[in-house]
Amino acid sequence: MSILINYNNYNVELELNVETGKFYDNVSNEDVVRYLKGIFTNKERFNNRFISKFRNVKNAKSFFPKFADKFFDYLNEDTYYPFVCWVDKSLMNEEEIVEHHAELNRLYLEELAVMTPEQRKELVDSCGGVPITFERNDCSIFACDEVLDELLNIYDKVKEFSYAEAFAIPNEVFQAKVFGSIDIVEMIKELGHERIATAGKHLRHKQFSKEGEFEGYVEYDVIYETHKVDSTKLPSLEGDNDGDVYALRCWCTTTDKEHWLWIEDEYKDDPLEAVAQTFRVHKNVIPHITEIKRQGDMLLVELDKEIKPSSTDEIVPLTAEQYFGFLTAQS
Repeated sequence: MSILINYNNYNVELELNVETGKFYDNVSNEDVVRYLKGIFTNKERFNNRFISKFRNVKNAKSFFPKFADKFFDYLNEDTYYPFVCWVDKSLMNEEEIVEHHAELNRLYLEELAVMTPEQRKELVDSCGGVPITFERNDCSIFACDEVLDELLNIYDKVKEFSYAEAFAIPNEVFQAKVFGSIDIVEMIKELGHERIATAGKHLRHKQFSKEGEFEGYVEYDVIYETHKVDSTKLPSLEGDNDGDVYALRCWCTTTDKEHWLWIEDEYKDDPLEAVAQTFRVHKNVIPHITEIKRQGDMLLVELDKEIKPSSTDEIVPLTAEQYFGFLTAQS
């Protein structure tokens, strides 16, 4: 059994295997703590903002015994419906809480049809947190203290990843998380870089309130620059591309905020194509995209109908024309 720890306040998402007490088969818990140390930069912060948040995780059957008969009597060892467990409300913002409550409503009223609207309201009103989902219908209490104590004890024994070490991580999924914990702007400045090409784009995008309500449109200019970055200080990349790697700098002329993305060398001369190729999708999905909303490295896609990506279609990047035509919001 495993649980997904999704801590959006700090862009942390980890999946813990409860049986093994590990997050990855081929990444040690020591390396996971090294990654977390790049986000929670002292032990008190790590304890208060991460460890303590997961000390009292219980599932719905134990936390709400009066609902147990309605929720769980029909389950047996052969069923794999998810059930709900609860975590500290501070782990998610208000918009995410509303989204999760909507998922509760869909699951219990529409898919499983085991709750009346009144029962659902009673459950949500009595909840002190927000739901996360287990993979199976194991109704035991999730006892995570042993794992959390291990992570806390590791903290003082390790150092956060350097950028050279991050490039050498073989697990690409974990490597991407580690890069997210490193200040890429300072890293690129220290390595040394040279601008290759520049392109500007005037954008008109949707603006939303913190509650997710549409507030109108905002217009602004974004500058995209491709840069050649000296990688000779990175042992894992030395010799590749004659010692160079390439990055895209995106910065807003209104807020002066910037964001960097690593790109392939074939896009180094075309900044707009470079940003578009960071979004790749199955070819059969592209005709059905209506909107893209971007938040850093995360992209949310709206389609004109539900469509399953085809395993026979190749995964391709969007063109600049497609990308900016679909993009309706970003932050």
